[in-house]
Order: sequence, then C-alpha cells, then structure tokens
Amino acid sequence: MNEENNNQQINNTIQPVEQNNMLISDEELVKAYVGEKYNEFVDGSFNPYAFFFNIFYFYYRKLFLYGVLLFIVTTILFGISGVVSLLLDVVLGLVFNKFYLSVVKKRVAKIRSTHPTATNEQLKEICANQGNTSMGLVFAGFAMHIGIAVIIFLFFYTTFMAFFDFSSPSIDSHTNDSTNPTFNGTYRSSSDIDLNTEFSVKVPSKFENKSFDESEIYYAYSGKDGTFNKCRFRLVGIEEYNNSKDLIKQMHDYYKENKPSNIKTDRINGIEWDYFSYNGSFGEVYYYASEKDNQVYLMEYEIQEDADKGCPGYREEIINSVESK
Repeated sequence: MNEENNNQQINNTIQPVEQNNMLISDEELVKAYVGEKYNEFVDGSFNPYAFFFNIFYFYYRKLFLYGVLLFIVTTILFGISGVVSLLLDVVLGLVFNKFYLSVVKKRVAKIRSTHPTATNEQLKEICANQGNTSMGLVFAGFAMHIGIAVIIFLFFYTTFMAFFDFSSPSIDSHTNDSTNPTFNGTYRSSSDIDLNTEFSVKVPSKFENKSFDESEIYYAYSGKDGTFNKCRFRLVGIEEYNNSKDLIKQMHDYYKENKPSNIKTDRINGIEWDYFSYNGSFGEVYYYASEKDNQVYLMEYEIQEDADKGCPGYREEIINSVESK
C-alpha cells in the first residue's frame, strides 16, 4: 500500500511536466516565432517585401540557407533573361507567406520536441529568440554577395587578360647590362623612368589611359562593344639593351616565321625610329625602337583582327604625335 502511494505521488509530480508543452498551442508558438507580423502572413495572399527585396527578405526572416539557394537560382535566371528573373520575383511574392509559415511550423515542432521540460513562457521565449527578424543576417548576406561578385570579376578579368589580350613580350624589371642580350621573346622595362617626363603623346579621345604607373605610356581602344581591346599603344624604356637597331633586328629575326615586313627607319619629330610589323595570333603588331640619352625605348602598336577600320589611322596619328621633351 505504501508503495502504491509513493508511485501515485511520483506520477502526480511528473504528469504536469510531461503535459506542460501541450498546455500552449502550436499557433501561439508560431505567433511568438513570427512576431508582430503574424496576422499579415496568415491573412495576406501577396508579400510585397518578398517581391521587392526577395533574397534579402529571406535573410531578414532568418531563412539564410534558402536565401543563398535563391541567390544562386536568380543569378542563373538573370543571366538567361531579366524577364524570367522578374517572374520569379512575382512568384516569390505570391508563395512566400505560405512557404515561411510551413518552415516556421517545422521549426516550432522541433523546438517543442527538443525542450520537453520547458514551461510555456520558456517555449515562447525560445521561439521568439530563434525567430522574428535579423538585420545582422541581411548585412552578412550583402557581404557574401559582394565577396562573390569580386571573385567572379577577378576570375573573368584574369581569363580575359590571359586569353583575349594581345600577345606581346612579357615585361618585368632588371638591371642594365653593358651589351645587348639575345632576344628570346621577352624584354624588361625600366621601372626607374618616368615616361611622362621623357615623351609627350597625343591619342584620340576614343582611347583610354591604362598605364600601370609612370614607367609606361599605355592607351587602348576597346571599340563599340567595350569588352576587348581593338587596338592599343604602349611606350616603355627597355633595360639590358643599349642598341635600339640591334634590338629591332633581333626582334625581326625572332618573328621571321610570321613573315614580318622589312625594317624601316623614319625620323618623326626629330626622333629616329627603326620599325617593322608582322601578323600575330590576334592581328597586326608594330614595333618601333629608338635611343635617347643612352636609353633604349620601344613602342608597340597592335591592331586586333576584328578591330574598327579607324585603328590603322589611329596608329599613324599616335606615332606622329610622339615628341621628346
């Protein structure tokens, strides 16, 4: 008899705890999770915030992983068609409320199952903390978008530079040698020379200044599509070489398989230039070499195969404008 009384006392103690979670309805927990906009989600057939802010509204409502997935989908769809992307925004506005509430109900059920001994107030507090909104996730999502955009830009930029830029000898820095080395397809520019104090160049307004620093004068014209260089001009000082005529002859011999033109010599604005041209993989390439104060200078002008008809004329205009200061 005593044993029965003890068991009954234990059951009376445990029973309210086991039934505690059932004293508050799922709807009340969902309200606590959603927050003050609960009625709008239940009664509303269209969510304007999901339509206008789509991905970021997912972040705001703590649906971060769904937002990342949506970001990937919208990026692909926008690349295919802006109209398709707009239709997706409309669909999001129509289905977001039901979708959000279905996710919330699952999360509330999980909260209830993982906190079996929590009181009603504790359950509501847990739901409110895990739910509602978060501007922090919005900023985190925005930062992620910026990071992805930078990565994509760098990827395509390096790809374009590697595969679509004109082929030309690589340029890096080195010290002067007393005699000309053998030209093997590369040369080194002098980083100690300020080209703007040595030469003046006038280029058409279509060309953009793409000089890396004062050690080069570099302009390029990208054409109507604005994607790839159609023609470009570069002037640099060359290290190691002290004889411009020997340099241009070695370059001429190096590109003999491209059937270069004969080497010519012209005096332009008081400067004597030795030059030749050849047809490279992407179009026609011109090299001009000269000396000034025991320094060898090299000019390049390149014209892509699909370049505008004006590029050959721009070459003459630019070359004829080069003057020594």
